[in-house]
Amino acid sequence: MKSWKSTLLMSSILISLVSLPVYAFDMDQDVEEAIAHPLTMKELYLQMPAEKINAYLFKLENSNEWQVEQVSWNKMYSRSNKDGKEVLNINEDGNGQLVAYHFLVMTKSKKKADQYYQKMCTVLAPQLNAISADYPDLTVGYGCWTLKDGKTHVSIRREHFADGNYIVEVSRSCIEGTLAKLNSEKVTGLLEKIIGTWYDSEGKAAFFITADTINGAPIQGIYNYTGGATKFDCIVRLGTATGYQDHYIEHTSDGFEYIVVDEAVMYTREQTIHPVESVGGIYIGMGKNAVQNAYGIPTKQTRSGSYEQWHYGNEKFKVTFQGDRVTKITMYNGGNRSFDHSGLNCQSSLQEYYTMYHLKGILNRNGEGNDYAIGGGIYLNFDEYPNAITLELRL
Repeated sequence: MKSWKSTLLMSSILISLVSLPVYAFDMDQDVEEAIAHPLTMKELYLQMPAEKINAYLFKLENSNEWQVEQVSWNKMYSRSNKDGKEVLNINEDGNGQLVAYHFLVMTKSKKKADQYYQKMCTVLAPQLNAISADYPDLTVGYGCWTLKDGKTHVSIRREHFADGNYIVEVSRSCIEGTLAKLNSEKVTGLLEKIIGTWYDSEGKAAFFITADTINGAPIQGIYNYTGGATKFDCIVRLGTATGYQDHYIEHTSDGFEYIVVDEAVMYTREQTIHPVESVGGIYIGMGKNAVQNAYGIPTKQTRSGSYEQWHYGNEKFKVTFQGDRVTKITMYNGGNRSFDHSGLNCQSSLQEYYTMYHLKGILNRNGEGNDYAIGGGIYLNFDEYPNAITLELRL
């Protein structure tokens, strides 16, 4: 898929949100003023209590400028500017405190994206703790650091997408020293959603959750919970012989139920996956070993954050993994791959996709990229149609 929405790592940097004036963002003239406010956290700050977050969002929602795109544990707001779009995400934990916030600007202009990114680096550099920098090079287009306060993780990125858009993003989030602990009642409710046996990519029982243990290790606490009815993520602290160990857990139950541990291993609720669609025998949730056994070593491998892409040039398709499982399959025009169930491919018309999958709205998309659900938590993405189509898991 690789659209600006699907890869939203989230961010925060723009505009004086104290008074929320009607404002046409101009990267050439206002970039320094725009990023100064959120980067110094004069109004938004980590572990901000729920009542102050609500007051802040009330101003946002009544500014006649920002549009609400999503309201739940992950609150998303957007507004248009003359070059594209701006998006603000705010994440709360299970106790209503602010644990992360993110801001991104989307533009078609490479010059403005580069200018914005460079200015961000200039503003951030004095605040960074170089000793703990994970990616100390500010010129590579992505960086993630711990600030000198020892309590804050900050990341910035600049990325170009196949639809022609550039995004520039800044994120701030709590690190372990400022974890917000979930109260015991909410811990019980959360664990009830995931208690049971989970299976690895080989179909083996490999991850066991009870009311107070994971794989036999006692659960000492759950921190930085953000989530809703069908999706959540949190940090789970497990007791060890020498103390404790923290693990980042993501859970989704929207048709295809799975858990991702430390952005590395995906476990599924069902032992056997029954794909609603596949491409050349490859389906969502399939393991890396099975893909390599079927197609061999890829012609090229790339990585973006926790996602790994395998490119098969001869067949003209790409497989994306989160951890050790397939989460996206992209087939390109001119290749020899088609969807196994429908037989459709990049040369098929939108009318054919509408008829086969009953994709509401696809005939009126006007060239805009959209995801269309086909069942079981799986989507078809037409961001790059007719050059490419992606079968994907909504993460």
